[in-house]
Amino acid sequence: EMISSASKLIDEFEIPKSNVVFYAFHNKMHKSVKISNCQYNWAELLPVVPRIGSRRFKRMMAYPQYLVTPFGKLINKHKTRGASMVPCAIEYFQPFYNRLLIGKSVGLSGRRLNYFQKCRTGMPVYVWPAKENYEFRLLSSGITGLTDNLDPNFTWYNDGKPRWRFPATQPLDQIQLEKLNNASFESHKEILSDLEKEVPKWSECDKQRKLELTKMWQDKWNWKNDSAKTEFNSENSPPWQAVRLIGHRGSGKTQRPVM
Repeated sequence: EMISSASKLIDEFEIPKSNVVFYAFHNKMHKSVKISNCQYNWAELLPVVPRIGSRRFKRMMAYPQYLVTPFGKLINKHKTRGASMVPCAIEYFQPFYNRLLIGKSVGLSGRRLNYFQKCRTGMPVYVWPAKENYEFRLLSSGITGLTDNLDPNFTWYNDGKPRWRFPATQPLDQIQLEKLNNASFESHKEILSDLEKEVPKWSECDKQRKLELTKMWQDKWNWKNDSAKTEFNSENSPPWQAVRLIGHRGSGKTQRPVM
């Protein structure tokens, strides 16, 4: 019922399909989606966290599932159930935690990153929390980050790189990326300001630029071969696979609950 009610609201406001995803800590999510005849992207949050209990209790119950579910197994579960994306915890990419898993681990550099790209074959991966010291590497690896910090004054990572908050809605091409990533701390705010003025939003891009950006992403992040031929469901929305930086609940000003 909740999925059906939310879908009606989304339809009413004509929100593009590529801007919507349903997900929950519910191990029968795939059945709920089928019963509600949901036409939007969806996924389950795994491991499933109990609905009751303290934060510590919930983590204690979830960790055994996490330890026996390496990323390769996690993504296969989602693919088998027909999910549209893979939501996962930052622990899958954090040193120490990712080595606790029973099975082959993934990471954000070297062989572990290569294995990650091989496993997902272009399937969107969403990670929470996209902590400040991981955010740049997550986005650079083709992973959508759910952040608790969308403060526009946060413009410089501890990694020594400037922060671009619009990777999908105002995407940079290769030349613009190089210009940004080569910026110094002293010059980065000016460069960010220039790019925000110069770079067209996705909805303003012509078809050629959209195809060039999509092809760049396909080659960089191991999208399936037909991804460059993506039929854009909406002139205003980037492809579903595009890497995004999304504000997690609490990062904005909208009061909860919204429904």
